[in-house]
Parts: sequence; structure tokens; C-alpha cells
Amino acid sequence: SNLLNAAGYPSHEMADALATQLAANGFNLVRLHHFDSERAGGVNPERKSAADPLFLDDGLDRFDYLVSRLEAAGIYILLETATSRTFTAADGVNDPGPLVPSGHKVLPTFAPTWRKAYFDWATAWLGRTNRYTGKAYAKDPGVAMVELTNENSLMLLWLTGGLERLPEVHRAELDRQWNEFVRTRYPTDAAIVQAWAGSVNPQLRPGETLGHVERTPSGQGTFGQWPTARVADLYDFYLGLETRFFDELAAHVRGLGFTQPLVPGITYDTPAFAQVMSRFDVVDTHLEWDVPAGGSLRNDSI
Repeated sequence: SNLLNAAGYPSHEMADALATQLAANGFNLVRLHHFDSERAGGVNPERKSAADPLFLDDGLDRFDYLVSRLEAAGIYILLETATSRTFTAADGVNDPGPLVPSGHKVLPTFAPTWRKAYFDWATAWLGRTNRYTGKAYAKDPGVAMVELTNENSLMLLWLTGGLERLPEVHRAELDRQWNEFVRTRYPTDAAIVQAWAGSVNPQLRPGETLGHVERTPSGQGTFGQWPTARVADLYDFYLGLETRFFDELAAHVRGLGFTQPLVPGITYDTPAFAQVMSRFDVVDTHLEWDVPAGGSLRNDSI
């Protein structure tokens, strides 16, 4: 079962009833989803600086109580790291403007200040002790799995052309890292020209030179217009960023004491991203079953 947004912060009375009803209907796992939305009830929506509280104490009380009641009813927890978390200047990030994808998406994969903010958030959220069970979440046997992130893929945004909609400062950071990557593969312009021969846009484009190579193609729809080796190099670049982010995030969560299986994120049915996801314990395919139709469940066997 998914409990979304404010459903993760019910009153104590509602938590008692919810746990009883879910158990009576045969549920044995609850995913607490979008718990980090500012409207959900746990994150402090008035936070203006790093000195302000990150969480609402009343919200944490209700969240912890709900977890304790679910576990007492024999229901395990899928604990998320973040889904809707919106970083601001108070978190030390650069340019958190309106063009940044909703929540924490994509930027922590490659932008240093955003990665630090994400890891700091993971420490603050996952490193807590439940005030009702008395157990650190990392040591709680009722926590069945930990999801590292949700619906978040640098590679998918590249394949769909979305990276070029990011703010200029973040596109410039990707450009910088891409050119560093190219330098590790090719010592000279001549080496690039030799490797990237072929197709309708062969070799280097006019004006390109080592250290100043464009991040093109910018989406899957134009792959056929570019030398295969150039597309492959850009693929390896984005794949490396994505893999390093998830590897380091997994190590960070393990460092907090979690031994439970890790769910890195969603595959989007995309082989490129599945290549990253399959490195971990559990793969999230987001294949929904028995979605309510007309307000009712079919209640068919899966």
C-alpha cells in the first residue's frame, strides 16, 4: 500500500485505525510516499536559513507513531529517502530556480552543492531514531527496504531532451564535466576526428576543439544524425554520472547503518537506466496492479 503526502502524518487516533484496517485487509507492506512534500506535514515550510529547523516536531511525532502502529500490526515499512524534497538556498544549493525539475530530481547526480544537500538530507531523515519504538530506523527490523530516490534519472532526461531545459548554470556544469570526460579519452583533436568519423555530422563540428566540445546529440530522437562513436561516448558519460551517484548514495545510506535491501529507483522500462538499477538489491518497475477503476478495486489475484 502507498500512503501519500499527509497520509504519512495522521493523528494518533487515525494511525491506530489505519494500521488495524490495513492489517485486516491483508496488507503487510506500506510505502510512505511523498512524505517530504512541504504540504505533507513533516518538513518545515517556513525554513529560511540553515539555522531554522528542518522538520516540524509535531510532524515527526505523528510519522513515528504511525510507523510504530504499522509495525505493531505486522506491517513492514518501505522507507523512502526522498521524493518531493525541494531544496532551497537554505540548503546551500546554487540556482534553485523554477526551471529545476520538481523536487530533488537530476541535479544531485552531477551538481556538487545539490549532491551535498541530498546526502545531508539523507543523513537527517534516515539517521533518526523513532521516538515510539526506541529504535534507530537503520536498526529497525520493521523497515523492510530503503528507496534511495524516486523517478529520478539523468539519462532519461537526456534521452528525452530535457537536460537542455535546465538553468544555464547547471548546463554549464554538465558541459565542463563532459569536456573533462572527453579529455580522458582523446589526447588531441586528431584523435577525436579519427574516432568520430562517419554519419551526416562526422568528426568535430565547426568551432569544436578539445576542451570545447558540445554535449550533442541532446536527445534520442537525433541519434541517427551523429557518429555512432560520439553518441556512445556521450552515453558512457551520462551512464558514469548516474552510476557514480547511485553507488555513492548507496554507500552513504549503508554508512548510516542500514543493512536492509536497497531500492535505487525506477527503471522507466529503459535499458539504459535498468543498467544502473540492476546493480542493487531490488528493482522498481512501477508496474501498477489493480488500479481503482470507477472508485473500486477488482480485487483480482496478481
